[in-house]
Amino acid sequence: MLGNLYESTQQYDLAFNEYVLAYTQTKSAQNCMNAARAALLAGDYPAGYQYISVYLEQNGDSDGSVHYLRGAALMGQENYAEAESDMLEAIALGYSNAADCYVQLTLCTYLLGDFTNTLVYGRKAQSLWETPSAECLQRMGLAQMQLGDYAASIDYLRQSIAVDAKLTENYYYMATGYLLTEDYQSARDAYTTAIENGYLLQECYYNRAICCLQLEDYDAAVSDLQACLGAGDEESILTSAHDILEQLGVQQPAGEP
Repeated sequence: MLGNLYESTQQYDLAFNEYVLAYTQTKSAQNCMNAARAALLAGDYPAGYQYISVYLEQNGDSDGSVHYLRGAALMGQENYAEAESDMLEAIALGYSNAADCYVQLTLCTYLLGDFTNTLVYGRKAQSLWETPSAECLQRMGLAQMQLGDYAASIDYLRQSIAVDAKLTENYYYMATGYLLTEDYQSARDAYTTAIENGYLLQECYYNRAICCLQLEDYDAAVSDLQACLGAGDEESILTSAHDILEQLGVQQPAGEP
């Protein structure tokens, strides 16, 4: 079948067209699911959702896998509320990788602003997974931060970076947690790592300057404030940095506040 050939060579759009043609001719469940899968692989989430829904209506779901796929299609369309329902149904039907369902549920609920359930689902994922998900741990850390438990937030973010060192934005998030708990040295260190990784440079330089001021390292604070002036164009940061430099008695170039 041409669809299989196209799919094997990652030509998913062409595979989708062939599977749709085959389904139109045969109305077989397999061709319907093939079309849905190819659509998802091609990033055509509305079409994927359409064919998965047709499959569900005609064939049901004996093991939760179809609801899982439809949940993925809904997430691809940023319909997180309905995606949450499908992922929960997949779990209820005995989907074999319930841990991954719970990981996906942390994304749905975090983006919906339901931070309490982000933690509920994350803990269920932790109890089931064989390999930890750094992204899930990150979302749990950010959910804790939104809920005001900064110590717990920092702990989850540490776990996340331990699982995947490439998630260097975690250093920025940890620094924010330290800053909010007035642990200025730890915040300064974490902002330094975030800066080394090029993450949100203007904000990191500014916030590290605030830490330096609290630690009475005024030379370092001035250096960071001056660095932040050239690292971005966020008006509120620029205005505040200029004001602080003026209060510190730092001569600024003519034409600047």
